[in-house]
Amino acid sequence: MKRLPLSLLWIPIFLGGMACQQVTKNELSGLWELEHLEVDAVPRSANPTFIEINANNSFAVSRVSGDQVGMYHFDAPVIKFRSEDRSWFNTRWKIKYFKEFIILRGLEDGYRGTQLRFKRIEVIPDFAEFEERVVGKWHLYKIRKNGEVEKVSASFQLDREGNYSMEDQNGLLERGRVVINTRHRKLIFEHDQTQWEIWFYGDELRLTNELMGLQYSLRRML
Repeated sequence: MKRLPLSLLWIPIFLGGMACQQVTKNELSGLWELEHLEVDAVPRSANPTFIEINANNSFAVSRVSGDQVGMYHFDAPVIKFRSEDRSWFNTRWKIKYFKEFIILRGLEDGYRGTQLRFKRIEVIPDFAEFEERVVGKWHLYKIRKNGEVEKVSASFQLDREGNYSMEDQNGLLERGRVVINTRHRKLIFEHDQTQWEIWFYGDELRLTNELMGLQYSLRRML
């Protein structure tokens, strides 16, 4: 049987079959958190990003790199942001609305197909909530290195005191100290000072090191 590309399977998996609706400016108003990013149909990590859309055609963005404000023009299904931002919030997007989610599709840098998925929230969550999602015991089941995929089986455990360990069927592979930088969503392993981006793909955890060309895929262990 021919398998569908992951990018085509993503929407029904994450939206649970919810129907896309025509959105009004009032329904679009509110606070939204970036939950998923795809560039050229490939899931990517992203820094915490929040956007507040107001009914008076203004918007405000909160990110690690700083806060910005701007204006937008909305003519369903297209929204066009205008601000001093150099990428997402100074361009036009085609918008899909699912009541508690919105999906923006467009071109980044004029040529890269980009999809941003935001979920509706009431307040910007505390950084401690992100750390709470990260700590615990995880099953490392896949490693991607420079585009090549390797199936593996190991456990990765991270506690609130900053200790981590990794084991496979033969025993302990690695143990040490790690810093969880919740604002920038990075893990910093103290023994070699390597930095890994932490992000979630649904309920699964991803650790990405672009300099090393590595990405780890993990599922929470019960």
